[in-house]
Amino acid sequence: MNKDCNKKIIIFGHKYDYDYLSANTAQDIIQEAYEKTNIAFEPDIEVILDVLDDISDAWSSNEYHIRKKAKELLTAITSFSPEMIDEGLDKVSEICSSKRLIEKINNELGCIDYLNEGKIYENKDSNELDYRIKAQPKGIILHINSNNLFFEIIESWVWGIITKNVNIIKTEEEYLPFALLFLDSIKEFDSSEIIWNNQSLLFWNNDNKSINDVFYKSDLLIIYQGDINLLNYIKPELGSEIELIDNSYKYSFSIIEGKCLKPNTPSDLINGLALDICRWNQKSSFSPHLVYVIDKDLKTSHQLIEALFDEMVAVGEEFPCGILTFDEKVKIRKIREISRMMQVKGEGRLVCPEDFSFTLVLDYNSAFKLSCLNRSIFIKRITNLENLIELLIPYSEKLHSVGLFVSEELKYLCEKEFPKLGIKHILKIGKMESRGNDISQNGIYILRKLVDFISIDY
Repeated sequence: MNKDCNKKIIIFGHKYDYDYLSANTAQDIIQEAYEKTNIAFEPDIEVILDVLDDISDAWSSNEYHIRKKAKELLTAITSFSPEMIDEGLDKVSEICSSKRLIEKINNELGCIDYLNEGKIYENKDSNELDYRIKAQPKGIILHINSNNLFFEIIESWVWGIITKNVNIIKTEEEYLPFALLFLDSIKEFDSSEIIWNNQSLLFWNNDNKSINDVFYKSDLLIIYQGDINLLNYIKPELGSEIELIDNSYKYSFSIIEGKCLKPNTPSDLINGLALDICRWNQKSSFSPHLVYVIDKDLKTSHQLIEALFDEMVAVGEEFPCGILTFDEKVKIRKIREISRMMQVKGEGRLVCPEDFSFTLVLDYNSAFKLSCLNRSIFIKRITNLENLIELLIPYSEKLHSVGLFVSEELKYLCEKEFPKLGIKHILKIGKMESRGNDISQNGIYILRKLVDFISIDY
């Protein structure tokens, strides 16, 4: 598939060429979005969920024609293997599942009835009338997504749909055709057009000030998912009335207690760690950049890297790395060359295959370090948790989650201390990429941010 064939934008049910979007037409889009806010709020949530569930069922099949087009497209524009792309497309199905969405609504909002006419509460004082609480959509949501994972574009989009907001999606240019395919899927199953007509899918360059001035200074809510550097570039342009939900990319790591590796390294740990590293080629906020082994010496760290090598080979057969870009290979080669020099100097150890499928580095320097991604992991030894916390303090605003394989005693200490460093997710190694819980990656219930609760008592 020619990735340029879908260079279109969609504005509330109408398709346009790229060059249609300007400062003037952007203002028209905002005005039309305001006009659609009341219409978007009308359908019962059950009707919306039925449409999304039909979409979920369709995307669950490898034979679904739009999924097949998406796989062909993503194979051409990403470095993910076909197997990894399939897992990502399964995520699209999971994201749209009504069962999953009902659980999310109940967990985050408390009751699905809030999204219809509201939930009625009996007043304990018999002299007072009963009252009702409902969730009112914020109105217009601008979703800005610059993440490395294609299915995350769909994730925040669906959050906006189920809260009955009007959604404007701005994604990276390379992923725009994929988002168009998802919108085609909505159109296919939304015969009444209760969702389809309330969505706009746009692209404009981040440095286009005239268009930025329209979208970043209008009265709307922005969900941002992506690179923190781009967010910092955008922030000074935001108007005072803009409400921003920062769900930007942050970093994760893992901890293994050395005594848990003795006398033998548990196979479930090694398999789980390999999966955490391999899934999405470390391009998720949940992916570990490095593993700390807490022990008095390096023996268990060497034991870990040797066991991990064999498991990385095995997991790589199930989920191949994919065809990496030239730049990705250059970064991996640089890491390997530095690590070989460290090994010669007695400062570390490099364990990797001849190809670029993965890279394991045992670094005797315990300082926190970011990986170049694509299954490149640092293993470092640290004497105790207190020393590790000292190393992490300078990175507290950038940390996201930690994967653990430790004793119950150390687990308790981690649960107590790591939230102070800004860590929002404490997970078991092997579950870091399961993405099964409802809390956003930066620790908030996002659905609560997309509505206002209204009390009606008369």
